[in-house]
Amino acid sequence: MAITQEFKQAVKDNDTLMIRIMLKDSLVVDPTFEEFNQMISLSEGNLLDLYEEHDGEALKYDVDLWTKNYMDEQMIQVVYNFSKVRIELLKRICKHLYGERAQKIEKERIVSSNRNQISQKQIGTGMVVGGVLATVVGITVAKSVVVVAGVAFVVVGGVLIITDK
Repeated sequence: MAITQEFKQAVKDNDTLMIRIMLKDSLVVDPTFEEFNQMISLSEGNLLDLYEEHDGEALKYDVDLWTKNYMDEQMIQVVYNFSKVRIELLKRICKHLYGERAQKIEKERIVSSNRNQISQKQIGTGMVVGGVLATVVGITVAKSVVVVAGVAFVVVGGVLIITDK
């Protein structure tokens, strides 16, 4: 996911409160934490006062106590006490509560990524078709250079198709 312009502007403006709010919200929106990790990298590189010392609140580490209500309480608290301890707890809670959604998001990213890639087999097929056409044209107009180029395209395309994984 791309970092939003609003977030970049908040970092540029050193708007620590807005940055913290957007960071904590990203934990729920994207429980894979890819967006959070990108945002935190940008923030850490530009803000000195992003994190605070943990305020000493006794946090619940028992998974059986991790409910949406407890997560909501911690989401509120993290705005006012943005400690690494609380962030790590929230990440664990979100992973626990939204694990299925995280898996779904990951699968969608993989499918989307695969959809945007042209395979070696597709390139090879295009080369074979183009090579055959060039060969036919070369034979028709009696140009041996075109025939040789067409055959070369067919061979290279065939190799690409065969070696595609």
